Amino acid sequence: MIKIAIFGAKIIRFFTFVLIERNTMTLKNKQAILCYVDFSSLSENLSHWITLLHQSTNYPIDLLFVIDHNTKNLFGKHYTNTVIEERMAKFRESCGAPQGKNYIREGCNCAMLSQLAEETDAIFCISAVHSTNDVQFLSATAMIKMLRKSRIPCLVIPRKNKFTLPETLCFNIKSDKKQKLIAPWLTFLAKHLHLKTHVFHKAENTKLETSIAYFEKILNSHAINYTLSSEKASSFNHQTNIRCYQMNTNGGFGSKIFGDKDARFIDNATGQAVFCINPQNDIFIPCV
Repeated sequence: MIKIAIFGAKIIRFFTFVLIERNTMTLKNKQAILCYVDFSSLSENLSHWITLLHQSTNYPIDLLFVIDHNTKNLFGKHYTNTVIEERMAKFRESCGAPQGKNYIREGCNCAMLSQLAEETDAIFCISAVHSTNDVQFLSATAMIKMLRKSRIPCLVIPRKNKFTLPETLCFNIKSDKKQKLIAPWLTFLAKHLHLKTHVFHKAENTKLETSIAYFEKILNSHAINYTLSSEKASSFNHQTNIRCYQMNTNGGFGSKIFGDKDARFIDNATGQAVFCINPQNDIFIPCV
């Protein structure tokens, strides 16, 4: 009986080891969500979003902190990488301790975010942004300029956002061929975050018929719960929505006078989170 018990215990240990190794390998091979942290007043709100993303998708969460001209203001003149690492570890704990790597880079924050996203093959980024013209931290203007050159999309959390569990994913359909690159992202987010989807468009626009038919086909093929309506394209809904947004290739003629409209969009007054989809032809497409 003792020999049988010992043999049984060995069998259990073996299968436990196999399961642990299998899960570890799965996480190693899985793309991570890259989060830019600056430990400003917006970090606490951002941590709630990271917790949600980890719990909903089970993707690893990589953290990036960039040492720049603002670091001395945060940590004092005699900061060290050890101090920053300790702060990153505490931040990870506040997010529910998701698996992932911590990165400390030195340079321009938006450039480092884009570069690391490519290096690590991040599935997408997430970052809080400060006011449009804030030069101390990552501003909306700097974020938009970076994303227009990047291949990796980003979930942007504006400074006025106060975390609440999102309920709906919203998207404005336009008559643009590039929107066929966006449909997979809409489906991916809806499935992984378990969100209802609301797609809308300008009323009485016959040019949109092909685009609408395409989106409906994709959403129906993945059994996504969605609604379709016509309304103002510029309208913002409640904070419980995530707005999926196709960025423009440039700020437009009036950007020199009125500022970049995309930057104003992600730094919106209602605080609605915006999933920015890059205007690049080689935009990363997720496996739905």
